[in-house]
Amino acid sequence: MNCSLPKRNMSFPPVVVGRVSIVIPAYNNSATIVKTIESCLAQKYSDVEIIVVNDGSSDKTAEILDSFGGRIKTIHQKNGGIAHARNVSVQAASGEFIAWMDADDIAEQDRLAKQQLVLADYEDIALVSTGFSAFSDDPNDLIENYEMVYYGAPNRIGGMNKIYPRKIPISGVAGDASVYVGDCRELLLWGNFVHPPTVMVRRDAFEKVGLFDTGLLYSSDYDWILRASRLGPFAFIQQSLLRYRLGAGQISQRASAKIPLETIRVIEKIRQSDPALVSKNLPAIKAKIAECWLDAAEGAIVTSRLLALNYLWQSAIRKPANIVLARVLAKAVLPKFAVAIAKKFALAIGIFR
Repeated sequence: MNCSLPKRNMSFPPVVVGRVSIVIPAYNNSATIVKTIESCLAQKYSDVEIIVVNDGSSDKTAEILDSFGGRIKTIHQKNGGIAHARNVSVQAASGEFIAWMDADDIAEQDRLAKQQLVLADYEDIALVSTGFSAFSDDPNDLIENYEMVYYGAPNRIGGMNKIYPRKIPISGVAGDASVYVGDCRELLLWGNFVHPPTVMVRRDAFEKVGLFDTGLLYSSDYDWILRASRLGPFAFIQQSLLRYRLGAGQISQRASAKIPLETIRVIEKIRQSDPALVSKNLPAIKAKIAECWLDAAEGAIVTSRLLALNYLWQSAIRKPANIVLARVLAKAVLPKFAVAIAKKFALAIGIFR
C-alpha cells in the first residue's frame, strides 16, 4: 500500500487566536459518543470548537451526532479510515490549537485549559500530551497512571522522567499540575509513548509536517508524532486528564500481526526521511524492528503457523538471544496441549510472561 503523504498546500479556515478545536473521528460509536461529546462540552476552557467526522458509521452514530445540533460541527462521509477522518476534521478546524480525541474516551473538565496554557506560554514546545487513567464499565472506577501500563517504551527508556527530564513552571489554571519537557525525537524510536487522544498541538504544526498518512491503517498517529518531533520539544502534563475506555473491540498489539508490521513500515519511512537519525540510533532501531517481527509472529500464530515462523526468523536474525522468541517459537511449532503444559511449567519457575 502506498504511504505517500497528503500534500502540504492544505486549505484551512481563518484561524481564531486562542480557540481550541477538538477533532474526533467516529465509526460505529453510538454506545460511547454521547459521553465523549458531553465531556468536551463541559470543558472549563471557554473558546472550544468540537468537530466530529462520522466516518461511514452503520449504527446510530449519525443520528446521535445530529441530535447535538449547533453545539458541535458534524461532518458525514463515506468510510475512509481513521487517518482520513482525522485529516478532514483538522482541515475543518478554525482553532489556533487542535486537541485530538477518540470517540469512546472522556476528557476531564480542565484538560483543554491546562494544555492550551502550556502551548500559549512556551512557543518552542511543539506538542503537549497528558497522563491518562483507564476504565472498563464505570467511568469512575479508574486505573490511574495507565500510560505506564499501556506503553512499553517508557519502561525501556527508564521512566517518564527520563523522557521528560526538565520541569517547567506553569501558572493560572495549570498551576496545580506538574509539567515536564523533553526532546523526544530519538526516544520515540523505541516506540510510542505519546497517547494520541491526549495530544494538543498548534494548527500550524500540520502545515509544517503534513497531515496524517492515509496509507497507514493503524499507526498514522505514531507516524505523525514522529514527524512532529522534528519541530521542537514535547511537553507532558503529569496528571490524568483523560479517561481511556478499555474495550474488547480494541485491537492490541499482541493480538494482531498487522499493527507491528505497520510499525516497521513507519520505521522504514524514518530511514528515508532522516538517515542520519537512523545511523545514530541503529541499535535502538534494530531492537525495535526485532520486537515488531516478534509481535507479528505471535499475532500470526492463530491464522498461519508457517507465516509466524517466517516472522520469527526475521526477528531472530536481528536479535537472536531472546527468551521471548523461544517462547513464541514453541507456540508456533508445538501442539496446543504441549504449549499448555510448557506454559504451566514456565509459570511455575517464573520465566513465562
